[in-house]
Amino acid sequence: PNAAGIFYQHNEEALLLLHGLPPLPTDQAYQLWLIPAEGAPASAGLLTVESTDINPQQVNLPIDALAYRAVGISVEPPGGSPAPTGDIVLLGERT
Repeated sequence: PNAAGIFYQHNEEALLLLHGLPPLPTDQAYQLWLIPAEGAPASAGLLTVESTDINPQQVNLPIDALAYRAVGISVEPPGGSPAPTGDIVLLGERT
C-alpha cells in the first residue's frame, strides 16, 4: 500500500505512527514483527488501524526480542499468528 510508518523505541516500550495503511476487513488483522538478523521474527502484537490518517500505536516489546534488526507489519488472521503467514505490507530497518 501507499503507507509509511515511524517506530520510536525506549527500552521495552515503543510508539508506532502509521499513515496511509488502510483498515482491514474483520477476517484479517495487522501484526507487528521484530525481525532479528538471524532467527525467526517475534510478534510485538496486533495493531488497530481505523483509517488511513495517522494511527498512533502504543507497543510493549517482548524483552527477549529487543535485539531486532528490522520491524515489519504483515496481514494475518484476526487473532494473529505465531509466525508471519500473510503479506508483509511495511518493512523498515533499525537505524
